[in-house]
Amino acid sequence: MSSDSELSPKQQPVIDTSIEPIVVPKAKPVRLNEHLNDYKWPKGVSGNSKGRPVGSVSPITAIKQVFDKDPTLFKAFIREYMQDRNNLKHIVEMIDGKPRQSGEIELKLPKPLDDV
Repeated sequence: MSSDSELSPKQQPVIDTSIEPIVVPKAKPVRLNEHLNDYKWPKGVSGNSKGRPVGSVSPITAIKQVFDKDPTLFKAFIREYMQDRNNLKHIVEMIDGKPRQSGEIELKLPKPLDDV
């Protein structure tokens, strides 16, 4: 079998250099939530115009402040908290995570997935 370099001048393929290449424009990125743009807050504007009052304290911070003032209260709280089995379960779940649940699901599809 002969290669292109071994072809005679009459058999050499002709490349037309006058044809301009086709330029394909880039596609616009798909924006899934464009229909919600009318409902967004403008930049620099908050939905909570008054905001959190100056000097207010979150509930967690308030509890921490109480326990920091009197550590014996914290020990008593923990002792009481540990008496309830549900609380023990809650502590274990916070440390190890909730156990995984498994089960079987049966789906009935209108047509086989191979045809899609």
